[in-house]
Amino acid sequence: MQEAPAIQSAAPELEASLKFGKKVTKSRADLRAFHIRSGSFKDTEELVIFEKLHNRASAYIVEAEKLYAKHEYRRAEDMLDNANITMTGLEIAFTRGINTAAQVEGFLQDVKEARKEIEGLDAQKATIQNPEQLRHYEGYSATASTLAIQIERLLTTGRVKDARYMLEDLNATIANMKIALDRLNPPSEKVKPEPTAEAPPREQIIEDEPVQRPRSAKRSKREEEAARYTAQVGKAKKDIVAMMVLRKSAKYKGELADFLSYKAMADDSIARVEEALKQDNLAEASARLQDMKTAMFTLDALLKEAKAQAQADAEGLPPMRPRR
Repeated sequence: MQEAPAIQSAAPELEASLKFGKKVTKSRADLRAFHIRSGSFKDTEELVIFEKLHNRASAYIVEAEKLYAKHEYRRAEDMLDNANITMTGLEIAFTRGINTAAQVEGFLQDVKEARKEIEGLDAQKATIQNPEQLRHYEGYSATASTLAIQIERLLTTGRVKDARYMLEDLNATIANMKIALDRLNPPSEKVKPEPTAEAPPREQIIEDEPVQRPRSAKRSKREEEAARYTAQVGKAKKDIVAMMVLRKSAKYKGELADFLSYKAMADDSIARVEEALKQDNLAEASARLQDMKTAMFTLDALLKEAKAQAQADAEGLPPMRPRR
């Protein structure tokens, strides 16, 4: 008779335990389903973000089970809620990764078509007679070819976001090749009618003929491009200052050397861009600008990882896996 109340009181506890166990099982199954399909990721940065969210959600589930075993039911439920909230972010990261992977083949095809376009334009450069003009055109052509190689390398190494940005630069460079080629080989003009009596003397006409206008337009185009590079360098300098401030506020553990190494790379690239601009070597400036963007991108990724690690430390979660 004394055991009856114990049996009655144990039933709800057993029911609650089974219910909690089903929640944990479902959460683990959802995690496993995400993990199995993550093998189709093509962007390494997106994969790193996905894996961190996956590890965090898994850590929450493990902690929830430990708390439940200690009869800390309310905290266990809260921890399981944290796992489900994290999995909402995990689903977003998963969707983004799958969508990016689907774009890679399209980007590779874009590069293939760009190579054909470069070859077609280069086939026309034999008509350029002026050596200085030829050098100007070949600067764009060399930059375009280098960008195509770099984009393919980025795509095959999982740096899809960098490749996407660089593909925009490739298209802009090819557009500049077309402009340069048209300008260096203008269509033949119709014969001008003889000047009337009211027209200025022939000597004046020769002096004012717009021989300088194409050169002036060319200088304007180069100045515009140089101004765009200068603006990008200025923004990068400000971003580096902001990153240094944010790095100090985060508990940046274990990767300070990496951060400072890439900062030095960014600083060196900036200096090289500025030097190339002083020498009016836009092809070199464009190439070094890509180095700068790569370093800045890596700095940003390292900073995000540092902040995520600091947050995980504050929440008492286990350390994240090392960055690959």
